[in-house]
Amino acid sequence: MNASQQASLPSAALAESTELLRQRLRTVLLLCVPPIALFAILDLYLVEPGQLAFFYALKLAALTVALAAYWFLHQPRRRGALIAVGLIYIATMYALSAASGAAAREVITTQILNVVVAFGTATLLPWGVAPQFAVVLIAALATVVTAYGATGGFAALLQYPTVGAVGAVGLSVYIAAELERSRRALAQRGAEQQRAEAEVRQLNDVLEARVAQRTAELERLFRDLQRSEAALSALIENADDAIWSVDRDLRLTAFNAAAGQRYAAMYGRTLRLGMSFDDMIPEPFRAPLRALYDRGLAGERFIMEPSLEAPNGARTYVVSFNPIVPADTVTGLAIFSTDVTERRRAEEVARQHQAELTHVLRVTSMGEMAAGLAHEINQPLTAIANYAQGSVRRLRADPSQVEPVLAVINDIAAEALRAGEIIRRLRSLIRKEAPRQDWVDLNELVGEVVRLLEPETRQQDVTVRVHADARLPALVADRIQIEQVILNLVRNGVEAMREVEGRRELDIRTIAVREGLVEVSVRDTGPGLPAALVDHVFDPFFSTKPAGLGMGLSISRTIIESHHGRLWASASVGGAHFHFTLPAPAHVVPASEAV
Repeated sequence: MNASQQASLPSAALAESTELLRQRLRTVLLLCVPPIALFAILDLYLVEPGQLAFFYALKLAALTVALAAYWFLHQPRRRGALIAVGLIYIATMYALSAASGAAAREVITTQILNVVVAFGTATLLPWGVAPQFAVVLIAALATVVTAYGATGGFAALLQYPTVGAVGAVGLSVYIAAELERSRRALAQRGAEQQRAEAEVRQLNDVLEARVAQRTAELERLFRDLQRSEAALSALIENADDAIWSVDRDLRLTAFNAAAGQRYAAMYGRTLRLGMSFDDMIPEPFRAPLRALYDRGLAGERFIMEPSLEAPNGARTYVVSFNPIVPADTVTGLAIFSTDVTERRRAEEVARQHQAELTHVLRVTSMGEMAAGLAHEINQPLTAIANYAQGSVRRLRADPSQVEPVLAVINDIAAEALRAGEIIRRLRSLIRKEAPRQDWVDLNELVGEVVRLLEPETRQQDVTVRVHADARLPALVADRIQIEQVILNLVRNGVEAMREVEGRRELDIRTIAVREGLVEVSVRDTGPGLPAALVDHVFDPFFSTKPAGLGMGLSISRTIIESHHGRLWASASVGGAHFHFTLPAPAHVVPASEAV
């Protein structure tokens, strides 16, 4: 076995092979003793008496070398030392054999020894190809020396036994190589098997550890689940909401105390587990409720808000139907019912209060705009008076001049309509009425606000630029409330530029942000809005104006949010920038058109 072959074997397999070589060498040495003794006995009959001492000396030397090597190998040695001892002993045996053959004048014994030794070392000693090749070389050298010593030449080698011996020793090298390859393959498989077994043991240990860990986790989860179930049971049982469940046959499977109390208060009966749907629900309510239960059992999760008559008056509930689906199959329903009567009453009061507050704000705004509006109305009234006096004078001077006066009368009518339109817009803005959802054109609202504030913007020398997006969809909203929001933002911008020297511009834009969403932005060229105030300008009673109430932006945000929109401000220098967005859902029917 060469260095590369040794390196390819695992250390454990190499150590095992070295120890096997030591044991085999000792066995070979012991096996050599009986043949030496047997040949010593045969020499008494086959060797001439004068040569007997010489042959016995050779056998004594062979026996001494075998015993010395056997003693040397009685403890573990390095592999190189073992191979060296084996080759030395074999070389010694061949030397003694060559001396014996030369003395006896025969070559055949050495050739027989070659075959025996070659096959014996190749099959018994696990030392690889190189040592076996060395044995072959020693055998060849011993054969040549024997032939020359026995015959004085090499002619004796040219015989069939020599050819057979050469083939045999050559075959021994091949046998040694094959056996060594088999041993190495077996060692590799053994090492792989050991590694596999070690990995299996390691995986088994890991698996056992994981199983133990998982078992501990499951036990902990089971304890937690028990505690959670107890807590959930206590929570459900003590909840103010009525909670109950039914199976697919609509039989009552569970309910809490609130459900039992509400059922008894509504129907005057006691709720019991296992009750059928017909037993639970009186006849007048069965058909509509059965339709709802069937929707839930079909897998639909939905919420509804019915109003029901109770002994203490009408009550409003939010009822949630939740299918129970443990394994992709609806096995029942869990129903949650919350009494929201007081909440809805409070919301209605809040809406009424909000409407009152927004109306006050509109009236206040109109009061602040009174001077400009009076001037605006006074213009058409003055024109009407002047046109009327001029017509009277012309008719008195020449009653036949009716045709020229007709044009003046048309101007009088136009100015009267103009005054009436101004008054109509004022009345519609300050009129106190309940919120009303209707179709709204934002571009139209912006135009009305701009026309309404035209006296104030002209007096303050403010240039108003309107950029209206023609693609803007119609909205479903309260027209007056949205107009009030736009009015608040525009008036804030005009007032912010009151002390500004130089350019005073107000930019109003309507934008179709994306499908289903529109935006209105108002930007002025005033002193701007510091970043620290962006989050506070919408707070109630917060105002940057000395005489401001601090309610305009707060109410505006409430109005926009009630329309499911968003109102915000951007911090900037050289002008404030306010935006609001509103949804424009498709296929919406306004409340005013609903049947």
